[in-house]
Amino acid sequence: MQNHIRKIILFLSTAAAIAVLTGTAGCGQVPQRDTAERTETASAVTQTGAAADVTQAETAAAAIETEAAIQAETAIETEAGTDSLPAGNTEEFLPMVYAKGRLYRLLREAEAPMGESGCMSGHIRSSVGPEETPAVEEQSNFGHEGRPYCLDEEHGWLDVQAEDKWMRFTAVDLTVKPADLDRMSDNLNLLGADGIELNYADQGQIVFHSFAGLFQCVKAGEGWKINRTLDLNSLGAGATQGDNFSLITADKDGAFISPECYSPKPEIPVIYRYLFDDNRLELKGRFGDKPDSVMQWSHSKEAMDIRETIRQKLGQEALWISNLYPVMDMDVNVYGFITLGDGGLETLGYGRYWKDTDRLEHEAIWRP
Repeated sequence: MQNHIRKIILFLSTAAAIAVLTGTAGCGQVPQRDTAERTETASAVTQTGAAADVTQAETAAAAIETEAAIQAETAIETEAGTDSLPAGNTEEFLPMVYAKGRLYRLLREAEAPMGESGCMSGHIRSSVGPEETPAVEEQSNFGHEGRPYCLDEEHGWLDVQAEDKWMRFTAVDLTVKPADLDRMSDNLNLLGADGIELNYADQGQIVFHSFAGLFQCVKAGEGWKINRTLDLNSLGAGATQGDNFSLITADKDGAFISPECYSPKPEIPVIYRYLFDDNRLELKGRFGDKPDSVMQWSHSKEAMDIRETIRQKLGQEALWISNLYPVMDMDVNVYGFITLGDGGLETLGYGRYWKDTDRLEHEAIWRP
């Protein structure tokens, strides 16, 4: 149990860890001695040292030793309480429970268990570290062994009792559902209200998304081929604007998907990771807003001016052009972009523009 507590302390930020371990998250201050008491103790040590005619160095050492003893005592008091769940929406640690063959993750605080009063579906029997994902029946990654839970399989909810509160968890579905390419025969079904955003580009692959889905393409001869797709609506990440906006970013290995991460709803936003090579979804943890300098630049005035230059060079060859994205592993000032003609998915293309030499390449993107 002590090892599990230490792992939680190391994983969480200091303030959140203390709140978890003391059972004071959201319900008071961390127990510690006040300034007057600490000063009193140090003063007593000094007086004792003076009476014993110790040197100034010895007095300082004694004061330090006393302070260490106070901190050790506080740590023992802190370790005694272990019954609360962490609060806040930006910690990477995401409490999860595995029960009845399904994984559940923390959603929000619940007023009371659903169903009949006093309902009980089972108890948490074991736990793993906070950085791990539970995979055994009635297992958590936040301790609380012996705590009861109530399960509502119809709505995909699970409530766990923590202190005098109930915390609601929601079922996690990591099934990979491909985007429906047959629906994208016209521009409206492909672009939606906000068009396509290019999220990553290197010499061998590109990643982009729209409300229609996420697309990973690979270089194939004189063009590009759609290699992987993901239905974003199945993750609740289909919105590209408004309160339900979902943030999508990518790198060479996969995409990060944060559904409704800025929503005013009192729910904890999370991050999914879609791995291209494995065609697999993972639940990474809580959403944390981190600046993306590349995407910020791609919507800057400088990028917009380059985009206008590209539009003029393409003429009627492309009716719509995405944001620009600096192509990785190439010379400086080489930018990739997605284009669309007037025929939906069949007229999708990818271009690269060399700003320093005013060179432009434009190739087709093919269906799988």
